[in-house]
This record gives sequence, C-alpha cells and structure tokens, in this order.
Amino acid sequence: MKIRVKKIFEHYQVNAQIMEQRTGIASNTFRNLINGTTKNIYITTIFALLKEFPLVDANWLMTGRGNMQLRLGDKSEMVVVNDRVEEYACKMCMEKNGQIKQLKEYNQQLIEKNEIQSLEIGKLTQQLTSCDCDGKKETQENRMNIVWNVLSKP
Repeated sequence: MKIRVKKIFEHYQVNAQIMEQRTGIASNTFRNLINGTTKNIYITTIFALLKEFPLVDANWLMTGRGNMQLRLGDKSEMVVVNDRVEEYACKMCMEKNGQIKQLKEYNQQLIEKNEIQSLEIGKLTQQLTSCDCDGKKETQENRMNIVWNVLSKP
C-alpha cells in the first residue's frame, strides 16, 4: 500500500501536509504510511484518498491489481465506483464481525470448559484430601502435594 499511496502523491503532486488540509487526516498518518512506519491503513484513510482523488481505482489502491486511474466515460460512473468501494468496505466489516462473533463463541466455550474443569478439580481435591492412604492419615500438605501431582500430569 505504501508504494501505491506514494504513486498517488507523486501523480497528483501532493504531500502529507496538503493531504491533511484537504482530508482532515493528520499528516503524520500519511508520512508514516509512505515511510513504512505504519503497515496498515484505516478504511477512513482509504475513503479520504478515494474521495479526494475519485479517478483512483479503489481495487488498485487496496490490492495493487489493475491501473491506478480509472478510465471513465462520465461522472455517473464515479458514483457507481464509490458505491462499490463502500459495498466492499461493508462486506469486509461484516466478515470481520463474523470472525469476532466466532471468536466470542469460542471464548465462551473455553470459559464453560474451564468452569467444568474447576468443578472436577474441586471434586478431586475433596476426594484426595479426605482419603486415608495406606491406612495412615496424610497431612494436609501431603494431600495437597498428591492433588498437585495428579493435576500437573498431562
């Protein structure tokens, strides 16, 4: 993305400070992107670039495929392109939301599994601490060592 943003800046003869004035996005965001300090770019920055330079192909900007500039017959086609960019961004957000939902469900499963294991450990601990090993009453410390040894085995 760094190289493509650099190409846009060179083509339109702008710099980070000019872009800040035009888009309201901090100039260091653009500087860090071009210098490689920042690897990722926010969707708001992509939208700002595409809004400022409507002839830049959104697909090219995001993926590097195709040409930098669209070859459009009239301005109505630009609206269609911008709508497609928004649609693409919404699709990406929906996919991320789906992934987040899956992760939350998995996290809940792990929490439930942990609760079950905690109950099982509690039962095991109770059994071991109340046992009479070889006819001798074990001390509390020895019993806890037994519990620890049982629990620490894979």
